[in-house]
Amino acid sequence: MPENNIAMPKQQRVFNYLEELNFSFNVVDEQSYLFYCANQLPNLKLLIVTGNPFAITGEEANYLLLQSFLQQKGGFLVNETLNGPTYLKRGGMKALGPPLTVPPMMITQNGE
Repeated sequence: MPENNIAMPKQQRVFNYLEELNFSFNVVDEQSYLFYCANQLPNLKLLIVTGNPFAITGEEANYLLLQSFLQQKGGFLVNETLNGPTYLKRGGMKALGPPLTVPPMMITQNGE
């Protein structure tokens, strides 16, 4: 991968048209490995990191930096490990309203 992919002429860039990258449940230990993807892939709008070791333990500073790289391009970082599943949010990731809630299961006093 070129060190400064974004500065290269369009026809020479790698993954120039890639918009979604799903890194879910891989063994990516550090978010810094994904900084390149978020920062150097010009059309990347969705990066999914759910289930990776760093996504579970969460290094907040790196996570926020990774998220800010994507947000500058109008993109989203998805980590359902920390954020909760997106299917519970009204309108998916672009939702502006409050998240939808799932009603708790009804449990009687005797446990039935």
